[in-house]
Amino acid sequence: AADPAARQALYEEFCHQQNVKGMLNSGGDFRDIETLPGFTPQLANAVKLFFKRCYTLLSHNTKGNWRGYEFDGHRFITNHDYKKDFCRELPAKTVCPYCDGDIGTPELDHYLCKSGFPLLACSPWNLVPVCASCNDAVTAKGDRPAITSGPPRSTDDWFHPFFRPASQQVRIILNGVPTDAIPQLYSPDATEQTRLDNHADLIRSLGKRWTNKAAAYYDVLVSQVNEKRKKNPLKLIDELIQERLEDHHAARGRTASSMIHAAICQAIIDERPEYNEEFAEPNAPALL
Repeated sequence: AADPAARQALYEEFCHQQNVKGMLNSGGDFRDIETLPGFTPQLANAVKLFFKRCYTLLSHNTKGNWRGYEFDGHRFITNHDYKKDFCRELPAKTVCPYCDGDIGTPELDHYLCKSGFPLLACSPWNLVPVCASCNDAVTAKGDRPAITSGPPRSTDDWFHPFFRPASQQVRIILNGVPTDAIPQLYSPDATEQTRLDNHADLIRSLGKRWTNKAAAYYDVLVSQVNEKRKKNPLKLIDELIQERLEDHHAARGRTASSMIHAAICQAIIDERPEYNEEFAEPNAPALL
């Protein structure tokens, strides 16, 4: 029952937003549907409810004889099949793209929340398989948008899991003691650093989770290195840690938590006393 001009404006904005890669390259500028010509708050709410319903139907309902959206005449697309296909290969198979942790049983997150961006509710470029912690409405981003408020609503200062991931030069730096380290994402590139800061603020529990992972891995690493030095006293601590650091760099994107593990190794190589004091001397004199 909407005015033809309003329907045309909605269609054009829908097509505009589906070109996610093009939107990123042009800086974004997603329009709020309430600002489209001929739209009222009531009409905008009706559109939001419709697209949320479309997303709900991505889950097949056997009781209602609903198998999902038919595609190519023989396939049915559901969120279960999407996650299964997406996580068949590395890195999505094992690593959460938001936190670099173990993805576990993946959950689908709308990178741009469907409450604010309903036209992307079913877009495959906006549905990201992530770990349960990163999909938690309280401890992660919830409905907060991964975009700079406007107008224009710009994507320049933000990552995108598919089209604009972090570069290989990004690393985690640890401040403080191993048991209570304060992690910080770092890039030598100023533009990327802004995006890192925004991402860290968006996923609110990142710091606490990385602090816990750093403490746990530090204990494991100390035990492993001390054991190896008992067997081979001529092996230097720095040499053993450097080997582990190179392993973690090589495993990035393939093994969960490789970045925080590398950060621990780097702190030890940098000879920070609070990270070196737990390593035992293999030939230290015994106390009487």
